[in-house]
Amino acid sequence: MKKLFLLIILLVGTSNTFAQTQVADSDTITSKITVHELGNVSVKGHRPLVKADGSKLIYDIPALAKQHASTNAYEAMLQIPGVYEQNGTLVLAGANSVNLIINGRPTTMTAEQLQTLLKNMPASKLKQAEVMRSTPPQYHLRGASINLVLNNGLGEDTHVQGETHVSYSQKHYAGMKAGGDLLFASPKLSVDLLYNADNSLSRSILDILTIHTVKDKTYNIDQNTRNKSDVFTHNVRGEVIYKFNDKDQLSATYTGQYSPNHTSTEWSKGNISNSQNHKYETNYLHNFSFYFNHSENVKLGFDYTRYKSDNTQLFADIDSVNNTTKFTAQSGQKVNKLNTFFDFMTPLCESSKLTYGGKFSYATDANHQRYSNQQGSNLSDSYSKVREYTYDMYLGLSHSFSDKVKADLSINGEYYKIGNYDTWSFFPTANLSYVPSSSHIFQFAFSTDRTYPSYWEMQESVDYVDGYTEIYGNPNLRPSRNYSAELSYILYQEYVFNIGYNYNPDYFVQLAYLSPNRLALIYKTQNWNFHSTLAASAIIPINIGSFLNSRFTVNAQYERAKDSHYYDMSFDRGKWEVYTGLNNAIKLSSQPDLRLNIDGYYMSSPMQGMYDLTSLWSVSSGLRWTFAKSKAELTLKSDDLFNTGYCNVRMNEDNQRMRMNFTPDNRCITVSFVYRFGGYKEKDHKQLDTSRFGKK
Repeated sequence: MKKLFLLIILLVGTSNTFAQTQVADSDTITSKITVHELGNVSVKGHRPLVKADGSKLIYDIPALAKQHASTNAYEAMLQIPGVYEQNGTLVLAGANSVNLIINGRPTTMTAEQLQTLLKNMPASKLKQAEVMRSTPPQYHLRGASINLVLNNGLGEDTHVQGETHVSYSQKHYAGMKAGGDLLFASPKLSVDLLYNADNSLSRSILDILTIHTVKDKTYNIDQNTRNKSDVFTHNVRGEVIYKFNDKDQLSATYTGQYSPNHTSTEWSKGNISNSQNHKYETNYLHNFSFYFNHSENVKLGFDYTRYKSDNTQLFADIDSVNNTTKFTAQSGQKVNKLNTFFDFMTPLCESSKLTYGGKFSYATDANHQRYSNQQGSNLSDSYSKVREYTYDMYLGLSHSFSDKVKADLSINGEYYKIGNYDTWSFFPTANLSYVPSSSHIFQFAFSTDRTYPSYWEMQESVDYVDGYTEIYGNPNLRPSRNYSAELSYILYQEYVFNIGYNYNPDYFVQLAYLSPNRLALIYKTQNWNFHSTLAASAIIPINIGSFLNSRFTVNAQYERAKDSHYYDMSFDRGKWEVYTGLNNAIKLSSQPDLRLNIDGYYMSSPMQGMYDLTSLWSVSSGLRWTFAKSKAELTLKSDDLFNTGYCNVRMNEDNQRMRMNFTPDNRCITVSFVYRFGGYKEKDHKQLDTSRFGKK
């Protein structure tokens, strides 16, 4: 029996059949095979620059660092859009300040010590970075933060891998750095060892010109100071992670930074003083931390830091009337600080969860200072010891109104006590994210915070730099508060726009002051009435195929500062400031793998209290050759090619008339070699908070 069918036959690799025909049940249908030979086929994809997860913006650090000649983890972190370094300080565009976190864990190390750790950690250790404009309370930090997530090395197989590196740098003097990292990892156990030795020599030049009025008599002071510093630092880190099961994990970490022989010499010449100041310093830092995780519901931790510094100063000065002053000063600092914390998370329903926890911090800071004359007789002797207690408790609520709208609210209660000063404070925070589509992301963040001065700044001590310049401690310093509100918009997961306002009552900073009673230039940290900024920033990527990958950053802000009782004066000043930066990653060749970076920035003249600072700009470049199946890298870098990335100071307020001209040792040429072995896979580490230790 014949039946009528409409046949459409579409087969890959055949000629297509389209026919109306009559066939019987026993008939066979065949199709002619036609072979089409295609040329080379390539599939190109575009990786988004950033993705959002609630209040976080998550960046793929290996993808960013691959395009740049980053020789360590700190340089790799600076490739995060909107993150840059200004006068040695880490800056997040639009934020008042930024904290560093490693693997989401609080630490007793300072920001400076964390930066040192990152500068001695391979760039390949970093996995991703989470930028948070208002840090959730379970991180036990407030304000803006960058959480650097490291690979823990745990996997399905057992392997040993590592990395060794050596670099030579040339500033005015030469420097060397060498070290390595070794990782053993299995499905349950990970052991990671890191060591770096860093020998750094640097110099700086400072010219001070003042019109100094003392008791109605005016002096024109001209002093030139040159400094040479030589420091050899050992950096050690070891971490052990044990995974009991899919939920429970324990880690123990040790971090050590040792500078057994740090020497510096300052020569000062001028019409008021001719002096030599030799300093010998030893610094030791030990940090121990233990963390236990039970899934995401329970986290417990302990972190302890011990810091010790001993200093000897040999000072000799001949003043303008040939009077000679000589003395020996011996000083030291011992800091012990520990944190214990706990965090819990309880699901309330499918779309809500409750977080709660706390932290206890205890610190002791002991300082001593002794001045002796040439004969060894004691001129003055001082000793102080302070104890600091901080108790924190928080409660947070996270709720997803839909797949597009999420909110986080929290309140943190803190009791703080140091010496005879104690206070209760409450810090509310809020995060709101709205993601109508992957192309449009909105985030709002509100946070409150408190900033504490360093232990050294609060001591009643004097440090003599030369016959004219002195640095004083201030035991009357108060902590400052910070209130911050920011709105961010991310377009197409690449273009980032931000506007924010920061208000800081009791803001404190160290500035110079010309004494009206004697010829002395005094540095002292003081509290102001307030400091505020209104800022807007934009980050614009510019790509030309796979050849050029650029990023343009602009940040404009209005800064205002007020102090009604700055010594015997007052000020209330405001100023607009603009920062612009351009980062360029150029792929010169695939075979061989050659990449070139050319980066530059410009900042219009900012202000700081009564200071007017000059504008600054800088150009840096880097050339990286990757070879030996991507196991070896040879990098040539030049930082601040024209040695222009610094500010000079101008002050012209009433009797405070001064010019400070700096010539720092910023320009640096570095050649580095890295070799990875054993199928190296990156692993990251935690950082510590030591911003309040040591002299500034």
